[in-house]
Amino acid sequence: VRGVCEHARAWARSKGAAAQRACAALAHFGAEHESDAAALHLAHIAATTRFVALRREAAEHLEDIAHARGLTLDELDDRSTPDLGLDADGKLTLTFGEHVVEVNPDEQLGVILKKEGAVIRAFPRVSGSASAEDKAAHKVAKARYDAFKKDLSAISARQLRRLENSMASGRAWPMADATQYFFRHPLARHLARGVVWLSDEGQSFRLTEDGTFADAGDNEVSVDGSVRIAHALEIDAAAWSSVFSDYELVQPILQLARPTDALAKEE
Repeated sequence: VRGVCEHARAWARSKGAAAQRACAALAHFGAEHESDAAALHLAHIAATTRFVALRREAAEHLEDIAHARGLTLDELDDRSTPDLGLDADGKLTLTFGEHVVEVNPDEQLGVILKKEGAVIRAFPRVSGSASAEDKAAHKVAKARYDAFKKDLSAISARQLRRLENSMASGRAWPMADATQYFFRHPLARHLARGVVWLSDEGQSFRLTEDGTFADAGDNEVSVDGSVRIAHALEIDAAAWSSVFSDYELVQPILQLARPTDALAKEE
């Protein structure tokens, strides 16, 4: 599937006819084999290709996949978010020799590199005096890191649009779905930490680094029912802005600083 995805994405920029054939193959994988990766790449092509016919065809394939799997397009989007090989804590650990490098996405799906708990600016080089085994391990680790960055870059814009559209539409998730597709998802959890959520009982909260929920007073809260991404008008945006500033969290979408207009009484 990965090979077809890569060819389809490349051809979608320059070879419309070839890309259409590749998209048809992806549609088969997405519907018959329930491949979320195939659906993910089809969605990217539908949103980015310059070929109008291909864009329309990719969108139709996504509708067919959703129908075949008994899902709405939004639900298919939820299931099409890849984990990119991140572990349950949302990080990728790469080792070579005595080096251990931790790769962490941030709330905007940028990349933070850490070594021994400290942030580093670039992937470490291997020493010229390192053993052949360590040099080979470094080559594998660096290739894995480069592939991760490429994949993250490919999906980040779509994931940010998904978050923005969900907030604007007021889409809600049952708590079990929000947990699976956001709060405990290896990748989407990083996006989830960058926004304020609202329960159907009116409780605003954020996802903390340790996976618990906290209110604007930094008190741990429990959340049940359904949840959605809050609009600035529904919460104390100033209080929440202070919290995000204290924790140095940069929002992936315009939420707390979103311009708002209050209605006049006659409106």
